[in-house]
Amino acid sequence: MLARLSSLGGNSLKDTTRIIMERTLRKDVQCRFSLLGRRPPKLAFRGTRLCTAIIAAVRARTKMDIVDIERCISRYLAGAADREGGRRQRHDK
Repeated sequence: MLARLSSLGGNSLKDTTRIIMERTLRKDVQCRFSLLGRRPPKLAFRGTRLCTAIIAAVRARTKMDIVDIERCISRYLAGAADREGGRRQRHDK
């Protein structure tokens, strides 16, 4: 699985993380997670096997530190509600 995830592409840390996250999680699932899951009803993504696999794949492709990858994943998950027309729906209310 690591080889398949890391082969998905991307030229930067942000790009690689975005591509892998888009391919592995749908928007509705992304919206249920934050990296640490501090505030309910969000769940912690950090402790999942998928998070470990994504970090390993991004690290294999970009050679970045785990802390930087986790920061990028955290920012990606924070913006999940605005994807796929979510921002427009929020502003149209």
